[in-house]
Amino acid sequence: MSGHLLVITLGPVQDFISAARRTRDLWYGSLMLSEISKAAAKAVKDNGGNLIFPAPADNAHSFFSDENQSCVNVILAALPALNLEKGPEEVADRAQAAAENRWKEEAAKAMEAAKTVINERYWNAQLEDVIEFYAAWTPLTGDYKKSRQRVMQLLAGRKACRDFKRWQGYYIIPKSSLDGARESVFVKRETRIDKLKNNPELAQRLRLNVGEELDAIGLTKRAARKEAFPSVTRLAADPWIRGVAKTNAHSFHLLGNIRAICQKLAVFHSAEIDSTTGTGSYQENQNNPFPYDGALLFPNRIDSYIRQRQNLATDDEIVFLTDSDIEHLKTIKQKLTRLIRELKFGEPDPYLAFIFADGDRMGATLDNIDSLEDHQAFSKALADFANASRHIAKKHYGHPIYAGADDIMVMVPVDQCIACARELYEAFKGAMRQWSDQDGNNPTLSVGVAIGHCLDPLEDLLNFARAAESNAKLPDRNGLAVHVHPRSGPPIIVRGRWYQQEDKETSLDCRLQQWVQQYINEQLPDRAAYDLRTLAHDYAHWTNSNEDDAIIADVRRLLARKMFSTDGPDAPLDAIENLLRTSLQQASESQMGRQAFHPDVMRLADEWLVARRIAKSAKQACTNPLCAEPEESDA
Repeated sequence: MSGHLLVITLGPVQDFISAARRTRDLWYGSLMLSEISKAAAKAVKDNGGNLIFPAPADNAHSFFSDENQSCVNVILAALPALNLEKGPEEVADRAQAAAENRWKEEAAKAMEAAKTVINERYWNAQLEDVIEFYAAWTPLTGDYKKSRQRVMQLLAGRKACRDFKRWQGYYIIPKSSLDGARESVFVKRETRIDKLKNNPELAQRLRLNVGEELDAIGLTKRAARKEAFPSVTRLAADPWIRGVAKTNAHSFHLLGNIRAICQKLAVFHSAEIDSTTGTGSYQENQNNPFPYDGALLFPNRIDSYIRQRQNLATDDEIVFLTDSDIEHLKTIKQKLTRLIRELKFGEPDPYLAFIFADGDRMGATLDNIDSLEDHQAFSKALADFANASRHIAKKHYGHPIYAGADDIMVMVPVDQCIACARELYEAFKGAMRQWSDQDGNNPTLSVGVAIGHCLDPLEDLLNFARAAESNAKLPDRNGLAVHVHPRSGPPIIVRGRWYQQEDKETSLDCRLQQWVQQYINEQLPDRAAYDLRTLAHDYAHWTNSNEDDAIIADVRRLLARKMFSTDGPDAPLDAIENLLRTSLQQASESQMGRQAFHPDVMRLADEWLVARRIAKSAKQACTNPLCAEPEESDA
């Protein structure tokens, strides 16, 4: 075997993905980094490189042209003996040029759309200092494994020797609100407001907070594309929307009335934009009953729009409303009030879920791959899983934000989060079935689910999800962690290991789904979890060998006293008792030592609290409220 093994990494990952205030920032930053990486990978392939990671299918053109197929920011390729003056160095240079050109293409779109509010001096100064590009190469010997290990060591050394370019900042210029690293490229605030008043389409596309500043990357995220992306409020409201749409013809008609009025809102709609209010028809089945921003289904959010005056910024967002827009919003609120109060649907539950997933033992599995061909097959299996994860997220009424190899980031409605997590795990397990480390262990997927309020800062929601993912990996990986973050009080955290299909009934996700069903069937009272927490303190330091039986007897007594809906005197309690025994057994395996409360019972109480949060959303998706007789439809 001759030639070289070339590895490339691109960034900055933080600026492109993590620095975000809106879900659209997050999605488009991920897309932009993927497209830049694709451009570099294509340049390597066009210059004779044999791509190993990513490893496109035979129809490679579709991979490079299809934006729905993600490319991670690490590229590994085998370079045959080339008759180029600089050899692998020139291939790396061409890949870097392709990546920079792809970035400038996207930036040019943003410049064209938002040039009236951009200071060109600051903008041009930042364009050349965005892409972080690192490359390393080594001779490709007959031992592929050693060559790969060597080139990765060289890359780690190269990244440690960072390129520190001369600072190009400006004095007394506001920093970007997304990450504070680069200066704002906007014109002065007063001029910016005046320009946006005369261009409501641009104001809607940028969706700036009052005082918000953006650098070149942040502005490109907002202005380069017209494609819509679902907001956190739309994902939070999704169970409510589904419940209203399927309950009866009258509620569906009222929702249709609201939908028709939303289409008339000038501030949220433009003939030049394919979809309205930054949401669009994002669901897999395309039968989206409400393809608009979920903020229009929360009365307090509508009030915040109505309170403002024409051509003035709201307290938190720069939006310009006409008198007609105000009247449409008032009409929406009237019809929404009928759904909430008269038809007893209640307000949409304002919580949503972020799911972060990451493969376990991936490095050890790679170290067990001996040939280039096997590594390519491994890369294709990861690509198949990443593509499948997108469909899984949409199947569960959610949306993928990033899907690269074993690294997955999606957001879904709360009622779908556990089922979505399980399906992602099963898909990954199927894709990795033929791969293992030296001990014969197949890679597994650790999944973190964070449930938070839609008005929490996006940065906090992402941090919640990262913490849940980290928790899922500890102490023994192959785990599921669910963190619920209420608006007040500490988070509620449960964690358990995934189990094989034959032992699925003992897994955390299965128990949570069953607890949720008990809440929906009104067989678990709302206060039961808090009473169980009190019971956990009563059983602190309990050492009786029959403690599980005693605990279960006390829980039965507690539920029998509070239960208000049963199919018989004992049937629901018997079903709950089976779950109790499984839960206490799993809790005992994962807890260490005794505390001021009984850890097994406290763990069970936390499971109930998590299930209660999920059940509240699930009830909105499946509840059939007692409705009054349908009235004559509104015009």
